[in-house]
Amino acid sequence: MSAQAATPPPSDLDAEGAVLCAALHGDADADEVLVLLQERDWYAHANRHIYLAIKACRDANQPVDVVTIAGRLRDSGQLAAIGGTPYLAQLSDATPAIANLGQHCRLVADKARQRRALDLFRRLALEAQGGIDDVGAWLQRAEAAVYDAAHDSASLARGITYRELMIRTMARIREAAEGKVEMGLPTGMGKLDRHVGGWRPKELWYIAGRPGSGKTSGVLQWGEHAVSYVNEPSVCGLFYSLEMAEEELGPRSLSRAAELPGRQVRTGRLQTREQWSALVARSKDLGRLPIIVDDAPDLTPLRLRSRVRHDHARLQREFGKKLRLGFVAVDYVQLMGVDRDRGENRVGELEEISRKLKLLAKEFDTCVVALSQLRRLEKTKGKAARPTLEDLRGSGALEQDADVVLAIHREDLYRPPGEKWDHIAELIVMKARNAGQGQHRVMFDGRFTGFYDTIESEGGEHEYD
Repeated sequence: MSAQAATPPPSDLDAEGAVLCAALHGDADADEVLVLLQERDWYAHANRHIYLAIKACRDANQPVDVVTIAGRLRDSGQLAAIGGTPYLAQLSDATPAIANLGQHCRLVADKARQRRALDLFRRLALEAQGGIDDVGAWLQRAEAAVYDAAHDSASLARGITYRELMIRTMARIREAAEGKVEMGLPTGMGKLDRHVGGWRPKELWYIAGRPGSGKTSGVLQWGEHAVSYVNEPSVCGLFYSLEMAEEELGPRSLSRAAELPGRQVRTGRLQTREQWSALVARSKDLGRLPIIVDDAPDLTPLRLRSRVRHDHARLQREFGKKLRLGFVAVDYVQLMGVDRDRGENRVGELEEISRKLKLLAKEFDTCVVALSQLRRLEKTKGKAARPTLEDLRGSGALEQDADVVLAIHREDLYRPPGEKWDHIAELIVMKARNAGQGQHRVMFDGRFTGFYDTIESEGGEHEYD
């Protein structure tokens, strides 16, 4: 017999016995066990049957003790299988370690997770040895299975009482009053940052606009500001573009940073040595920013998650292990696919994508900034209706999951030919948890596709995003 076959699966029978002992001595402890553990977490069959009997008693609002549990097991024909009443008496007679009940439950749950992981890895190894038609797709499914295995056990997080909640709340309020609460990453749009507090970890933002409104350039600009407002790199960002190639994004950033017209930058038709010097200097400055731009097509939530983990690790290797992931931008959400075809309509797919983007923000403790198209509206008398949440494609799911929904609106796009542009852009906060709605007028300079807090700058040509 091989060493692998002779080695029993991971388990902790002492911890299982301690948990059941505590459960048999009090309804409150029995309820806690039912919250922290599931049926599949038990290694010993006898212990699993006792757990199910305890669950049946509590579901029926009956007290838990040796007599009631023995009766339940006798009625289900399982009493002899668990060793009869002597085994129940043995569990009950042990000294219950009630003070350590939570820790013992964690030991039981952790051993169960180890067993499930072993089963999964063995299955994946067998599959890998067989014929796999699409290795990339199989690896994606394998990664998803490992991720699910790591998160599928019952949550051991404990709720808090209102007393604990109020203590924590008052502590945060005092920190805010003393200026100790760290804001989210600033976008550089001062009025907007003061309104919503910047890009905060665990938040999902939707930045929406009609074609040509400047949303891609805006998010690039705000992301660059977010990671560069400190002297030493401590925050990084990831920008995933499903619409534009990296060859289109780079010139936009350089044009804005060097304050040179975008068309001149793209074509290399710079007129003076000073312009070339400014371009080179700004390219070096931007090159120091810990940002990755990825224009890979066919992005799905699962592939995005894999890329985020890989790209964050890459930036940490280059800039330092303490580099925090400040934001993940996706341009744009309606171009994302789903990980597997469920035969749903596009609205259902967007609901799944939006939900997983929110989970991504929580998992990586970052701000996910998803760009979104607004419905295209025909102009009427040189004006277009101001954006509303209903204009957001797939608005129901996107609005529900979002912490912030920001729309970019520019009346210039709808003016008749020959009419003078005012170069004003409105940043309309259509939804913000704990901040409310609002709107902020800023300057949009089409020469550099840049947004500026002041509205006194000179405008220029329009360029599409």
